[in-house]
Amino acid sequence: ESKWFSVFLNSDGRVGIMNLNNMAEADAEVAGSLALEAASTGHETGFMQDYLYQITDRNGGGKMVLFLNCETKLTAARTLALISLAACAGGILLAWLIVTVASRRAIAPIVRQIEQQKQFITNASHDLKTPLTVISTNMQLLQSDLPDNPWIRSTQKQTAQMRRLVEEFYYCG
Repeated sequence: ESKWFSVFLNSDGRVGIMNLNNMAEADAEVAGSLALEAASTGHETGFMQDYLYQITDRNGGGKMVLFLNCETKLTAARTLALISLAACAGGILLAWLIVTVASRRAIAPIVRQIEQQKQFITNASHDLKTPLTVISTNMQLLQSDLPDNPWIRSTQKQTAQMRRLVEEFYYCG
């Protein structure tokens, strides 16, 4: 059953007759002020609070303002909008969570491989430094016995170049 009430406004804009029979909680003072407010908007139809109103001109002058209580439907629409908003936010949050977890799992092998590569480079450069130090030291000793030997100078040059490469390799890894 629909709940409604009507208010007749005289041609001078004052509240006249009211029909509040179909609206148990309607108060004459509230009904009159709602009718005057609706008439002042300049619109023939609209919403005011939880009421849908329609204004029609009367033959003898004045206006009839009819109010339909839409509280139940408006509450249902508000609830639906709130539930939809919550479901949308929940869906976005769930999608973000799934993407985050999936992307972490997808890149985990790559991260592990990079860490293993770094460890290999560190170990390899450390393992190469020791023999290079021994070779360099031996060449210095040999050079003191054979100062003009081109083979010793060449080996020292190659050892120095190899040491630079190992250092560069270590710092890049």
